[in-house]
Amino acid sequence: MSGLQGNKELTISTADASWISLEEFIKLSALPEDKVRSLIESGAMMSKKEGENVFIDASSGTSALVKRVE
Repeated sequence: MSGLQGNKELTISTADASWISLEEFIKLSALPEDKVRSLIESGAMMSKKEGENVFIDASSGTSALVKRVE
């Protein structure tokens, strides 16, 4: 399976990722959408796009949030 990290293409295993929608991640994190998109663009979170939908790997999203708090 192929995914996007920032603007870089990478290959990941579906077994290694738990994908949640961008909208769900924004609700759970309480971060503004522009901040979340900035984290994606910087490569801090692994993401993929399917059609018009953007998904974030829950593990990398959690790690990015923890690093922002530290």
